[in-house]
Amino acid sequence: MRPSQVPEEVQVATKSGSNQVHGSAYEYFRNEALNANDANLKAVNEQRPVMRRNVYGVTVGGPAGTELFSSAHIKGRVNRTGPRTKASIRVF
Repeated sequence: MRPSQVPEEVQVATKSGSNQVHGSAYEYFRNEALNANDANLKAVNEQRPVMRRNVYGVTVGGPAGTELFSSAHIKGRVNRTGPRTKASIRVF
């Protein structure tokens, strides 16, 4: 594999099935107000650079028959750095 083909993230989850629908939701956020100020920027009286990141997701799983179980995972990401915004959504 070339370095550009190496996956950036690997997730593995194992669960035993149940006869009930189950799921979860999460959000991770980061912004410049939570970051420490860089000593070099502070010396020249500059503000922290804009860096806002939101990562969120939802998982749902449950029965799809008598002995068959299914699950779905949706993950989204929004990155804002300066005037640029990049957004992506993955469905697993």
